[in-house]
Amino acid sequence: MEPRGRRVPAAAGPELRPEELVTHQQIDPRKVGEIVPAAVVQPAFPRS
Repeated sequence: MEPRGRRVPAAAGPELRPEELVTHQQIDPRKVGEIVPAAVVQPAFPRS
Protein backbone atom coordinates (compact mmCIF):
# COMPACT_ATOMS: atom_id res chain seq x y z
CA MET A 1 0.00 0.00 0.00
CA GLU A 2 2.95 2.34 0.57
CA PRO A 3 4.31 2.19 -3.01
CA ARG A 4 0.78 2.36 -4.40
CA GLY A 5 -0.28 5.47 -2.43
CA ARG A 6 3.05 7.12 -3.16
CA ARG A 7 2.81 6.66 -6.93
CA VAL A 8 -0.92 7.38 -7.18
CA PRO A 9 -0.95 10.87 -5.58
CA ALA A 10 2.35 11.80 -7.21
CA ALA A 11 1.56 10.53 -10.71
CA ALA A 12 -2.24 10.57 -10.58
CA GLY A 13 -2.52 14.10 -9.18
CA PRO A 14 -0.49 16.37 -11.48
CA GLU A 15 -0.50 13.85 -14.33
CA LEU A 16 -4.23 13.14 -14.24
CA ARG A 17 -5.13 16.82 -14.56
CA PRO A 18 -3.00 17.61 -17.66
CA GLU A 19 -3.91 14.23 -19.19
CA GLU A 20 -7.65 14.97 -18.93
CA LEU A 21 -7.15 18.34 -20.63
CA VAL A 22 -5.05 16.70 -23.32
CA THR A 23 -7.76 14.12 -24.01
CA HIS A 24 -10.17 16.99 -24.61
CA GLN A 25 -7.66 18.84 -26.77
CA GLN A 26 -6.42 15.61 -28.44
CA ILE A 27 -2.79 16.55 -27.74
CA ASP A 28 0.12 14.10 -27.49
CA PRO A 29 1.44 13.13 -24.03
CA ARG A 30 4.81 14.66 -24.99
CA LYS A 31 3.20 18.09 -25.50
CA VAL A 32 1.68 17.84 -22.02
CA GLY A 33 5.18 17.98 -20.51
CA GLU A 34 5.91 21.10 -22.55
CA ILE A 35 2.59 22.71 -21.63
CA VAL A 36 2.91 22.03 -17.90
CA PRO A 37 6.41 23.57 -17.55
CA ALA A 38 5.44 26.36 -19.94
CA ALA A 39 2.67 27.49 -17.59
CA VAL A 40 5.12 27.45 -14.69
CA VAL A 41 7.76 29.33 -16.69
CA GLN A 42 5.37 32.07 -17.81
CA PRO A 43 4.46 33.19 -14.27
CA ALA A 44 8.08 32.67 -13.22
CA PHE A 45 9.37 35.13 -15.84
CA PRO A 46 7.40 38.18 -14.58
CA ARG A 47 8.17 37.11 -11.02
CA SER A 48 11.90 37.24 -11.75
